[in-house]
Amino acid sequence: MKKIIISFVMGAVLATAGSVYAEDIKSLIGKSVQDEVNVKVDGALLDKKAVVIDGLSYLPVRAIGDALDMNVSYSAKTGVELKPKVTKKVEQPQTEPTIDFPKTMTPEDIVNIKTSEEQIIISEKGILKYTEKIKELEVELKVAETKLSVAADQYEKQTAEMNVLSIKESIKGAKISLQSAKDDIPLQQAFIEKIKKKYEETKEEPIATETLKELKTMTPADAEYIKGIEKQIEIAQNRINEQLTNIREYELSLTSVEKSLSTAANQANSEAYTRNIIELKKLIALKKNLILVDQSVIDSSKETITKIKAKYE
Repeated sequence: MKKIIISFVMGAVLATAGSVYAEDIKSLIGKSVQDEVNVKVDGALLDKKAVVIDGLSYLPVRAIGDALDMNVSYSAKTGVELKPKVTKKVEQPQTEPTIDFPKTMTPEDIVNIKTSEEQIIISEKGILKYTEKIKELEVELKVAETKLSVAADQYEKQTAEMNVLSIKESIKGAKISLQSAKDDIPLQQAFIEKIKKKYEETKEEPIATETLKELKTMTPADAEYIKGIEKQIEIAQNRINEQLTNIREYELSLTSVEKSLSTAANQANSEAYTRNIIELKKLIALKKNLILVDQSVIDSSKETITKIKAKYE
């Protein structure tokens, strides 16, 4: 379905271009962007927009490639190239817990173990995903840095610098997500072991739900688990604070560039400032998305803590 929609969109661009499409491409240098239009793939709106130049719409190649799950590469020899991603066959994590539950284990502990096992599977898949993403971005960064090193004029240099900065921020965000997934696995494994250990160390019958609610003190396993979750919340909040600081810095830069644009001496400067404004807005949007991810982690973690504490109320 995705391929059909993209083919239609790209076909529409070619149809409007006519037989002089190649000449139009060559004449884009120095042209101003007249408008920006939304692009949808299979009904989903891309976060990047197409630009309109001289009545023609030009699609964002990387955004289209990501939407179609394709690799996007560039070389001075072949230009931009889209290829289907070749996924390595990776042994999938087990989808079912391998734990032999003691017959006396409480339903609450069984559910907690199964939930942690499922979270481990999600984190393992996340590690594979973000590891591959980082590799792709690092290749893209090398290409962008090469373009920066051979920039012919100030306009090309500013554009290349903004592109390098944008890719570095994307790598940083992917590494944060990767580390979060890595940190979660030992936390979940430790929680499972603490639950199992309760039934290995004691011959007593497990505490019934009604009795558990009457306890004034929390079990060591739950207390330790909450401590680990609170540490995750602290880390996520620190990342949010860092992103907010970056956003304020980018917004100050954006205001400065917008003022420079209003007093641009010539068309070349005007285009350079316009491109910098677009890149700064992309960076701000990226930081805001990272904040949403961390805020989701915080909200989910707080909800988990509330559920654990509710057992003792």
